[in-house]
This record gives sequence, C-alpha cells and structure tokens, in this order.
Amino acid sequence: MDLHLPRPTLIRPHPLARTPNTPLTTPTSLLIRTSHAALNPGGTIVISLFPTFLAHSSPAPWVPELDFSGTIVKLGADVSAARPELAVGQDVFGVVPMGAHLKTGAGALGEYVVVEMHLVALKPKNATMAESAGLGVAACTALVLVRRAGLREGDKVLVNGGTGGAGSFAVQLARKAVGKSGTVVVVCSTGNDDLVKSLGADEAIDYKAHNPLHTYLTTHHSASPFKSIIDAVGITPLFLHSASYLAPGSTYVSIGVKLPSLSYGGMFWSVAGMMRCMLLPAVLGGGGRAYAQVSMMEPAVADLEQLRGMVEEGSVRCVVDSVWEMEDALKAYEKWANGKVRGKVVVHVGSDE
Repeated sequence: MDLHLPRPTLIRPHPLARTPNTPLTTPTSLLIRTSHAALNPGGTIVISLFPTFLAHSSPAPWVPELDFSGTIVKLGADVSAARPELAVGQDVFGVVPMGAHLKTGAGALGEYVVVEMHLVALKPKNATMAESAGLGVAACTALVLVRRAGLREGDKVLVNGGTGGAGSFAVQLARKAVGKSGTVVVVCSTGNDDLVKSLGADEAIDYKAHNPLHTYLTTHHSASPFKSIIDAVGITPLFLHSASYLAPGSTYVSIGVKLPSLSYGGMFWSVAGMMRCMLLPAVLGGGGRAYAQVSMMEPAVADLEQLRGMVEEGSVRCVVDSVWEMEDALKAYEKWANGKVRGKVVVHVGSDE
C-alpha cells in the first residue's frame, strides 16, 4: 500500500488580484506593502473549493494565501503605544488568519495587505524577505506540533514529511527539543537524505524504498519505540499501526489527514479519517495510541517572536524551494501541487523599495 496519496492539484485557475482594498480596518491594524507571499495547503483549498459556496463580504475578487513578508507603510492610531518596535518602513513577516481570509477574501498574494498588529513580527536580521515569508503558518504549526508532542531532552521522535513546509521546521524544532542526546528519525522521499540531516535528522527513511512504511518501522524500531510521532503529512495507516513502534502512553501528533484529492469528496474522506483516528479504539480499527490533531488558525505573537529569535540565533531556518515572480504565480501553484517540493514555494509579489 502506498501510504503517500497523490498530491492535490488545482481544480481550475482563479484570478490573482494584485491590489485588495487597503484602508486600515481598526486602530490596531497595519497596512503592509507585500514583498513575498508563501504558498500553503490552506490557501489552495480556499481558492479551489470555498468560493463556489461561500461568498465573502467584499466585492473584490479572492486574493489567496496567508503568509507574507513586507514593509509597513501605515500604522493604526493605537499601534505605536502597544508595540513601539513597529514603525513605518520596518520590514516584517506575518500571517493573514484563516478566519479573516474567509470573511473578507483578502489574502497575502496582493500588493498590499491589512492585518492586526499581533499577527506580525519584525523580519529576522539574518533572513531574506523570501525566507521570512515562509515563517508564518508552516513554522507556527510546527511549533504547536512539537509543543503538543511534549518532547524532552534525550527522547526519540519520528517526523513524517520532513521536507515539506511544516515538516522541515518540525525536524529542526524536534532536534532542538531532544538535544544532542536525543534521536530524530525523519521520513522523506528519495534524494532528500542530505537535506533532512542538515536540518537535524539522525536517520532518514525513504518511504518509497520501504513500502509499506509501518512494516519497516515495526521491524527496525519496535524494540526501541518512539516517544512521539509527529506527522506533518497526515498518513492514516502510519497511525493505525503505530502501537508497534510508538511507546505506550505516548501521543501521535498529526497535522490532520491528507486529502486524497482537492474536492468535496476528498474533504469528506479526510474528515472521516480524522474521526476514525480520534474516536475508534484499536479493537474496532483504531490505532491503539493517543491521537492529537493540531491546527494553526491564528498564530500568537509570542510564537512569531520566538521564531524570529530562533532564526537569528541560527537554530531554525526556512528552507525555500523556489521563488516565482507575480506573473508566474499559477506556475508556482503547479510546482507546489506536483509534490516534488523541498520547503516553501514563494511568490515575489512586489518591489522591495
């Protein structure tokens, strides 16, 4: 059984508006001239599925994506008092939260974006604007995944999907959590051993060469099971067989269940898979271990600041697969959809004046 289902593909093209409405919405909001926007699975789901049945409140077309880097061009009246480090001309990175995106249709892939002040942090001094754009949803999700896993110094952990957006951050954060005495095992595709080991992996497992993956893990890791499994892809069979290689009392922490297709049927299948993992006991086909699904709808400013600090200290970096110009944004989505991506796919939206 091939545990890694086909990557979702875009159902149809959608207009990529360059300039959404730009007035400040509250005294605590910011107007930011976008430099780069990073692609995320959530953005693809929104532009491909939601517009067909969910009308947002603005007459403007949908502007996709959630993650961005850019330069502050206007501050709300209350911003300076609450966050004095934010000023006009400062380079920042941040997130358009999913709730606001669904309500207004205004995302990060436009020349300007308006967000609340708690959704941005100063750009790391040692990171490019393209790298900083990838620090929002993916890195914050990885923070929550690793935090939920409860890793400690010396633990042994498995990270599934170590070359994706969230997965590449999860490998680095897991390494930081378990320290030099711990063990980080990473599942990835052929040819990515060097990348995941540069991020902190002790062992890389090629899921294509060791299919079914759960059989390989049972054979090689049942004697010394993992303290936690962090699934940054969402592969249900990996959890359902995890009692063979995940220690009793430990938790399987997942980003969710991967969609088999970018369709309403695929969404239903994914939800059903999550319910099975969370609710069914082992005797009825469940996994026999605790299952926790993690999502990141809106980051905490403390997490954004923590990420900035870790990038500046050199313990975390954003892996950028490729950078595309705005006129090639649909090609960037095609690149992301083909599944052969290492890290983040980023679109250069506007000038960096």
